[in-house]
Amino acid sequence: MRIINQARNTILADQVIVADNPFTRMKGLFGRDEFKKGEALIIKPCNSVHTLFMPFSIDVLFVDKNNQVVKILVG
Repeated sequence: MRIINQARNTILADQVIVADNPFTRMKGLFGRDEFKKGEALIIKPCNSVHTLFMPFSIDVLFVDKNNQVVKILVG
């Protein structure tokens, strides 16, 4: 799976993890020391996140049911 910025025709991520069940959603990025370029985590459904105790910052994109970006938080 890839995440593509269609307006700029650029790949944002080509290594995507989907968290769409209670276990994967709870785990999220827990235990990771870094988030490499090209990696992304999709949490479905999701309308908020927390980064408590994370050793790195992240950018967060919130999308609607049509996968259109509705909000961006830059870490």
